[in-house]
Formats: sequence, C-alpha cells, structure tokens
Amino acid sequence: TTLLVYTLDITSTLSESSSNAISVPVKESVQISSVLFSPDGERLVVSYESTILVYTFPSLKEESNLAIPGGDVTCISFSSDSLKLAVATSEGRIHVAIKYGDHMKWDIRKTLRCDGAASCILFSPDISSCFWQSLLGRRNALFSVLGALK
Repeated sequence: TTLLVYTLDITSTLSESSSNAISVPVKESVQISSVLFSPDGERLVVSYESTILVYTFPSLKEESNLAIPGGDVTCISFSSDSLKLAVATSEGRIHVAIKYGDHMKWDIRKTLRCDGAASCILFSPDISSCFWQSLLGRRNALFSVLGALK
C-alpha cells in the first residue's frame, strides 16, 4: 500500500509521478481507513485495521504506533490543541489518547463502550466533550472527556 501526500498550490496537477508527492511509509497490503492532519499541521495520522500510526509532518518520521483494542478503527479525530485523539472502533469502543512526555508518545487514557461502530467522531472546540454518530446514523451521543485529560 502506498499513501502519497501532495504539496500543492493552485496551479499544481496531481499525478503519482509528481515531484511534489511525498510517500508515507505504510505496511504492505493494508487497507487504509483514515488519514488525518493535526490542526497545528505538525502530525499526520494514518489508521488501518486496529493500528494508528502517528507521523511528524513533513518529515514523516514515525512518532507512535498504537495498537487499538476493540476492533478495526472506523474514524479518528484530533482535538483543537492537537494533543488528543479520539478513536472509534468497529466493535463500539471510543478511545481517547493523549500525547505526553518529551518524546511525544501517545497513550490511551479513556475508553468508552458505545452501541455500535461510529461513522463520525468530533471533539468540542473546548475539548471538554466528544460527539459520535453511529455507522447506521440511528444513534448520536455526547460524552465528557474531562477525566481523560488528567
């Protein structure tokens, strides 16, 4: 599997051979489920199966490799301060991971069980809560993440 990240301006044309493409090192033969930039532009997150890879950007140095319990990752979201990740899984779990320490490693600090897989997960602007919507669109929930911030 190859993930290409392009640096573009308004006159750029996309092609796999383009000189403005950066290849992201991802394990062979995986289906990428999500790709996300942090709001501060310093991280790129790639998820596949039950794995999340966090890269520094634009160097693409792997910062963290998180094994996510509770099924395959269905969606991910950064907090507005770029220090927290909300991760939803196919088995109805939502994990909140926080970046910590000088080496900027990520650690899962809170896990919630939800009724089914989520198709969307978002932090509130003040980072006090997360919103999730079920894959079938029938259920929505808002939950506090304040306990995860300690």
